[in-house]
Amino acid sequence: MKENILKHIDPFAPFEVKKDNTYGLQIAKFISQQWFGGGVIHNGVSCEFVKRREYITNKRKFVRGEKDVSQFKKLLSKSKGDLKYLNIDFRYINIARKFCNIVINGMSPENYMLDIRSTDKITIKLKEDKMNGYRKYMASKDLLQSAVKDLGIDLMPSGFVPEDEEELELFMSIKDRPKIEIAEELLINWILNTSDWNQVDADLREDLVNCGIMVTRVFIDKNDGVKLVYVDPVNYVHSNVNKNNFDDKFYEGVVETITVGDLIRESGLGLEEARNIAKSYNYSWQEGLSSVQNYDRLLGHKVDVLRFAWKTVKTLKYKQKIRKGEVIKLSKREDEFKAPNRSDIGELSKSFDTWFEGNYVIGSEFLYGWKECENLYDDVMNKAMSPFLTHALDIRNNTLHAFTDEIEVIADGMQMTALKIKHLLSELKPDVIEISVDMLAELPTLGGTKREAWEEALDLFQAKGIALRKRINLGDDGGIIEGAAVSAHPFQQGQAITILLNSWANDYNLIRENTGINPAVDGSLPSNALVGVSEMNRLAGNKATKNIVDTWIRFRTKLSELISTRIQSIYNYSEASHIRKLYDQVISKHFNDHLSILKNRHLHEFGFTFNIYSSYEAMQEFRDDLTIGLNDGSISVEEKAEATNIFKTNPKLAKQYLAYRRRKNMQIKSEENERMLQVKSQNDAMAAQAKVQADTEAYQYKRQIDLEYESRMSQIRLMEHQGMNEINAPKEDKEFQQEVYLTQIAAKGKENLEAYKENRKDDRTKKQASQQSKMIEQRHNNTSPIDFEDTNWLEEDSFL
Repeated sequence: MKENILKHIDPFAPFEVKKDNTYGLQIAKFISQQWFGGGVIHNGVSCEFVKRREYITNKRKFVRGEKDVSQFKKLLSKSKGDLKYLNIDFRYINIARKFCNIVINGMSPENYMLDIRSTDKITIKLKEDKMNGYRKYMASKDLLQSAVKDLGIDLMPSGFVPEDEEELELFMSIKDRPKIEIAEELLINWILNTSDWNQVDADLREDLVNCGIMVTRVFIDKNDGVKLVYVDPVNYVHSNVNKNNFDDKFYEGVVETITVGDLIRESGLGLEEARNIAKSYNYSWQEGLSSVQNYDRLLGHKVDVLRFAWKTVKTLKYKQKIRKGEVIKLSKREDEFKAPNRSDIGELSKSFDTWFEGNYVIGSEFLYGWKECENLYDDVMNKAMSPFLTHALDIRNNTLHAFTDEIEVIADGMQMTALKIKHLLSELKPDVIEISVDMLAELPTLGGTKREAWEEALDLFQAKGIALRKRINLGDDGGIIEGAAVSAHPFQQGQAITILLNSWANDYNLIRENTGINPAVDGSLPSNALVGVSEMNRLAGNKATKNIVDTWIRFRTKLSELISTRIQSIYNYSEASHIRKLYDQVISKHFNDHLSILKNRHLHEFGFTFNIYSSYEAMQEFRDDLTIGLNDGSISVEEKAEATNIFKTNPKLAKQYLAYRRRKNMQIKSEENERMLQVKSQNDAMAAQAKVQADTEAYQYKRQIDLEYESRMSQIRLMEHQGMNEINAPKEDKEFQQEVYLTQIAAKGKENLEAYKENRKDDRTKKQASQQSKMIEQRHNNTSPIDFEDTNWLEEDSFL
């Protein structure tokens, strides 16, 4: 039957044929054949749907501690009917809940934050234009500052002016996000909050860990816009997949049990048709009841409806009108259009994925609501997404493997161990005490009665554990025998409890090994454990369950993308104008220009990432770095607060921001130090120059004072000299006259001396001449020698 149905489904049928209800009904029957055996769902009938339902139901019972304990009763029973003699509580011990809750809580939404970045060409171009504007300011910054300094004209922009390219990149990432990104983030958060996301997310995380699969459905409500609902995986069906993100699916759906009255309201089905469908679900027209009563019963009767989606291909074709080798006109045509073989006519076509959705009453021939999903027929990006979003932890050939599968077998062994411990405890008896009456009879009485001797021996045994022993000689024939009056024989079954407790501890550690949830993760590590060991164990536990957390993060990212595509559909078509007004009101609370922001929403595409909040240890380490930066003055208090806020959502960007600000501030500080050194040098030079000038002025002032002093002293000395002159004037005049007289006398005496000398010289000359003359005369006359010593000759001569 399955092959016959497949033969009727033509995947290459024209798109108009695919939109027909007949084509959708064939697909619905194909899904019904694969999952429900082609008929109505019955719990007693084995089919894929029932098997999947039983698997998920059993996993949930296991986590809640409601697992069937009949298998353990069979294991403990040695023979038929012996369980009635056992006084044991067979209730299942809930071991799994602790480990499952640890993993579930590790995916708490409060540890993650959604980050949205627009990836369309329009936003990228706008962002690049804005960055180029900042680059122009950055390039002309020095010139503008010079204009302010030299001309007094302030042309500097009032906003942000980056120092370099790195600061510009950081500013655009942190401060200057496009408003359309913020608006999209606000809309997605609003849609999640109005869809009771906290409860939905809790159910999804629980399903992923406990059952290995989580499912949700996103659709557009005519009144409220985009909505999402939780889908119980018990009622979920899908095509054969081998990828955990279900990217290889081509159909999926959910089974909902609704009343016939709801079916009539949804589909517009007639009462008689509804009555025929209800007959397949054990509805019968009861005789003895009026028609109104029977129809009331009919409206309250329940049927199963499959709400499913089917992936297929559509082809968009356009007729081209060509003139002089150029296309001058495009006209949309059906996908069966074939352009004629003419030079002025051409054909343009492209194929896209799309999804159809419909509602099928299981076990009937009735299909309603068959249409293309959520306006996907204009999805030019070929990102058609099903209204269902599904992720599994580990699935192969439609077989799920959950986190609970790792521990269920071991937990069953621990349950068996616990039952055996209970059995032993219920059968445990005190140690056997053996009393030898014969030995008691032989005890010495020491003056008392035998009864007193027996009581004394029992008191010693019970209080001190002392047993009295005595040798008895039976003579030559009997020999000597030894015996204790009182002795204890321990009960051997009590030793088996230790073995069972060791087995329990071994199984518990085995669960930890399988799941990676070690004592540091589950909180059972002693408080005095070494910090390094505790941190290593905690990190190891996080790595062991990382695949589960990563699956949840991928699911959240894909969910945001799915919601975004539905928002884009709303802004693409005029039919959703009232929903657009609703969304505009949501954004208007945050932006005054919300109308201009969302005007071109249908032209934008977005990329989604989830950033994990940092752990306490990482945050503390980052705070230590901030403290060091504050202490050495490399960052300010404002920069510390900004870096802390960034670190909560994006540690990598926060560290990049901190490194840049520290480097920039150190550079500014270095330049400031250089300027301070230059100023200091200039001040020192000016101070030295001022000192020299001051010294010169001081010297000049001192010399001026000295000159004035000397001038005054000269005046004083002159006045003193004049006074002395006035006093000494008569005496000096007399002395002067005396000196003149003496000088005259001396001059006269000198004159006389000179005259005398000249006279004597003349006398000698004359005498010499006379002597010469006498000598000449004597030689001439040859007279006697003349004695010139005798002065008489001179006199005679003179006389003559």
